[in-house]
Amino acid sequence: MEKALIIIPTYNENENIVNLMPAIFNEVVNNEFNLEYHILIVDDNSKDGTQETVEAYGKKFPVFILKRKEKLGLGTAYIEGFKWALKSDYQYIYEMDADWSHDPKYLLLFIRNMRQNNSFCVIGSRFYEWRVSVVNWELKRLILSLLGHRYVRVVLGNMNIYDTTSGFKCFRREAIESMNLDNIKSNGYIFQLELNYRLFKKKLKITEIPIIFKDRFFGKSKMSASIIHEGLWLPLKLKVFSILQGKKF
Repeated sequence: MEKALIIIPTYNENENIVNLMPAIFNEVVNNEFNLEYHILIVDDNSKDGTQETVEAYGKKFPVFILKRKEKLGLGTAYIEGFKWALKSDYQYIYEMDADWSHDPKYLLLFIRNMRQNNSFCVIGSRFYEWRVSVVNWELKRLILSLLGHRYVRVVLGNMNIYDTTSGFKCFRREAIESMNLDNIKSNGYIFQLELNYRLFKKKLKITEIPIIFKDRFFGKSKMSASIIHEGLWLPLKLKVFSILQGKKF
C-alpha cells in the first residue's frame, strides 16, 4: 500500500489542531486510491498545549510530531518535514496549514488531479484563472496578494501558475527528491514560490485546483513586515541564482 504524508507546521495552534486531525482522517479513510494517510506535525515549541494534544492523538492514530526548540519559521519546518518524509518512504507529500484555512475536503482531489494530469505538484489555488476565492480577508491583504502575484510574473516569467504562494499543496515524492533541499533560501510564505520556481525550472508539471480559502478559525496570523520584505527581494534573487547556476539550480 502506498503512503501519503500531510505535513502541518504549528506554533500555538492547539485550538485548531485538536479538531483538524480527526477531520483529516474522516476525509481520507477508506479512500478510492487505497492510500494510507499519516500526519506529521512540525511544532516550533508551542506553549499552548499543541504538542500534548498531538502526542495524545498519536497514541491511537498515525500522527507523528517533530519538536523544535524555538520558532524557526515556515520554510525550515517544511524542509525538516520533507526530509522526514523521504526517509520514511512516502509516495505523496502534502503541505497544509493548521488554522482551517485549508479545508480537508480537498485532500483526495489533489491525488485525483495529480494522477489524471500526470503532475508532479498540485496546488490548491485561491486565485484560479483570476477568480478570487477567499473568505474574510481584509481588502488591503487581498490587494497586496494580487499585486504580489503580478510582480512575480514580471520578475520570474509566466510559470502558468495563478497562485504562486499557496501553502496547500501535494507533491509526488520525485518532485521533492529533484530539489536540493539544503539550497532553498526562503523561510516565510515566499518559500512556496521558491518551490514552484525550482520545479518549473526542472520542467516538472505543476497543476492547480480551485479551492475556497477561509481565514483562520482561532489565533493570530503569522504575517509580518519581514515576510513582505522577503517577498520583494527573493524573486529577484531566485532569478539571478537560476541564471548563474543553470541546470544545477
